Amino acid sequence: MGPGGDEIKVLHVDDDQSFVTLTPTLLTRESSQFSVTTAASPTEGMTHLHENNVDCVVSDYDMPDTNGIEFLESVRAEFPELPFILFTGKGSEAVASEAISAGVTDYLQKSSSADQYTVLANRIENAVEASRAKQRVGRLERVRKTVREVNRSLVREESREPLEQAVCYQFVTGDAYAFVWLTRYDDGRLTPHAARGIDSAALEPTHVSDTCERTETAVTTPQLVVERDPTLPPEVTGEPDPEYNECAVVPTMYNDTIYGTLHLYTQPETTISGEEELVLIEIADDIGYGIHNLEMKSELAEGGA
Repeated sequence: MGPGGDEIKVLHVDDDQSFVTLTPTLLTRESSQFSVTTAASPTEGMTHLHENNVDCVVSDYDMPDTNGIEFLESVRAEFPELPFILFTGKGSEAVASEAISAGVTDYLQKSSSADQYTVLANRIENAVEASRAKQRVGRLERVRKTVREVNRSLVREESREPLEQAVCYQFVTGDAYAFVWLTRYDDGRLTPHAARGIDSAALEPTHVSDTCERTETAVTTPQLVVERDPTLPPEVTGEPDPEYNECAVVPTMYNDTIYGTLHLYTQPETTISGEEELVLIEIADDIGYGIHNLEMKSELAEGGA
């Protein structure tokens, strides 16, 4: 079983056809979570890395033109955090030392024994889990930094509309979310009111459905709801063919009053962790509190007029 039960995308680079055939078969036998793609050369491997998401590279050492260490150095130059396991028939302390100096994640002697593939499978799973844990920590820090900027906007803005636009702006410029929109909740009806995507000006979210199941659940429960593989039409996002991995919907509220909903879309391959959900619930409450304060100030100003 892979880390968290998620698919593990492995790129296996080897010029030996027997191992190219054997490795995917035995790895997938060890775990159904493995999805193994093979490449016959480092050049072919780099092309695959440029065009696809990969969780771990498994590479031979002794290959024509470019050896495994040189391939590792090329990978590290462009994908510094990508797990890389040198799985080689050329075993020596010198090769191992050179691989460690080049930043290899792990080093394993190659053999045709099925037991060796059990070890390789474990090494891949451990490397990917460590990498994903590091990515989660880094993402959570970016989210928290974004939330701090959102809170500053809540203090600065003096009316609801610029506040909503500022919130959307901070969420997408913080590099944590690809698209965000806010609704307003009035008389039992949700109306899309502010939206923004990466590198875009403020957008009119008029084509967003306000009756989708996740939104209704978030409001009626009320609670944060996460949807996998959400879709939005191009006229909403300003992108030609928008793709997102997840969407978190959380009500913006203060005490028992719901002011609307906050919708946050992640980029492909990016998931929302339990820790991130707690942060989003907290910032949605802060947004609700900010809207409440603005409405109270508005009512006081009108009453004193």
